[in-house]
Amino acid sequence: MVTSSLFKSKGSLGLLLLVTALAYGPALWAGFVWDDFPLVVDNPQTSSLANVGQWFGSDLWTGLDGEFESGFYRPLVLMSFAVDHFLWGGSAAGFHLHSLGWHLLAVMLLHRLLRTLFDEETALIGAALYALHPALSEGVVWIAARNDPMSVALVLASVLFLLPQKPTRRGLAAGALFFFFALLTKESSLVGLGLLMSLDWARWGRPKGLSRYGVLALSVFVWMLLRLFANIESADLGIGEGVGLLVQDGDQVLSTYFRLLIWPFDLSVGRSLEYMRDPAALSLFGLLMGGLVASLLLVRGGRFAWAGLAFAALAMAPSVIAIAAKGQLGERYLTLPFVGIVVAFCAAIFSVRRKRGFLLAIVLLGFFGVQRRIPDWQSERSLWAAAVAQDPSPYSWGNLGHMHNREGERLRDVGENPQEDFVLAMDYFEKSFDDPEPYLDNCVILIRAPLRRMKFQRGLRNARMGSALGCEQHVSQGPSFSGIYGALLALNGEWGEARSRLPLALRDPNGRGEVLRAASVLQAWPSPQRPSVVRSYCSLRP
Repeated sequence: MVTSSLFKSKGSLGLLLLVTALAYGPALWAGFVWDDFPLVVDNPQTSSLANVGQWFGSDLWTGLDGEFESGFYRPLVLMSFAVDHFLWGGSAAGFHLHSLGWHLLAVMLLHRLLRTLFDEETALIGAALYALHPALSEGVVWIAARNDPMSVALVLASVLFLLPQKPTRRGLAAGALFFFFALLTKESSLVGLGLLMSLDWARWGRPKGLSRYGVLALSVFVWMLLRLFANIESADLGIGEGVGLLVQDGDQVLSTYFRLLIWPFDLSVGRSLEYMRDPAALSLFGLLMGGLVASLLLVRGGRFAWAGLAFAALAMAPSVIAIAAKGQLGERYLTLPFVGIVVAFCAAIFSVRRKRGFLLAIVLLGFFGVQRRIPDWQSERSLWAAAVAQDPSPYSWGNLGHMHNREGERLRDVGENPQEDFVLAMDYFEKSFDDPEPYLDNCVILIRAPLRRMKFQRGLRNARMGSALGCEQHVSQGPSFSGIYGALLALNGEWGEARSRLPLALRDPNGRGEVLRAASVLQAWPSPQRPSVVRSYCSLRP
């Protein structure tokens, strides 16, 4: 009786939002992690609301990573970070509260959409599934991933205004405006066109109302003009190797996402495309379970289930490119596709008479899952320690090393003793090479970390290990690795070997090879006035 009255109560959605807020409440005590530091904390573009011209006139990552251009044009995300800086200063709690607000707004709008398509009971269950599914927690708790819940909320707002076959002029204008805002938040919002089209097909058998699509096309046109004026070009993502890995391990990737949707315990940021090592039986289980659930939804849900799953597949397509480019299986990539999955789920349970069990199970499991996930995001240390525990691989070990290295730098800058963190960083970098498939993206830091700590013998040992494992053939790491390798040979008095490796060291874009050549000549002169080779090398920032 309690659950039945809850379905019919006008406050049912409010109660769901309250439960969701309580589930995510501990995130307010979480700190900044990972990309939060360059993109949010230390970003000069978001330090002041007066920088509005920069947000609309530059790449998302402009000035944050050397000459790197991401091809991302997301001025509204930068604006949201600037507003947080203005309101909360450096308090992470305020940033987390803002991100949670976007998630709650997305839940409200999805509930409104589902109530239009189905009934109040089904809409509440679908909204609860979206609100509390643990796999969506990454986009809510990770501040730098705020663009995901933002884009979902804005896409849903646009679709709601354009849902009638003949919307009013005000509805057309609002739908176009919110879709434009969604595009300024995340490029993949473009698939929002597919959501409207799939719902049209489910309701009427074909898209209707050309004016609805015309205003969306106008939004896309204006968005493309802004990108053009901001000189935003598609980035060279270098996805060739990633595509090869996707083809090779596509079954494991698909199985992983199916398992994340069906049983999202435990979650991890440590899933790397390069280190997909699930047992064949586990991959097969995930594929079978995913296929079985999809089949049940399609059989029971009819047209709306087909439309929902079709949109989910379409919305996931841009993420395939991101996975190939970054080599990471982000849980946040499910944020927009999950809207389609919820539509399919609601279509499948619409004709079920007693639905109260669905709501109870979703709320209890979801609340538990979100609570279980949030502690991982308290700090970078907890995030990568959890990744190592869940997905131990050279990738997760290496990132745990980077975390300790950054923490050591921070402690040193504030005058505290960073020794323990620096030692742990070196240990973890070495562990990322203690594998049949070493993490070659760590080649330079493998030898640079001990060199900066004046651990010349340890650095040379690591250099020889890295060289044997292929570091000097690495496209991006090889030249710098060779230069530092030559420096370490000289610093350890191995001048003969250093001279023999001079041609490789001269590839170093930072000029270490040139210094090595000059120092080699000076070292050969028995003059009491010759400079100290060790001092010369130690004066360089490797």
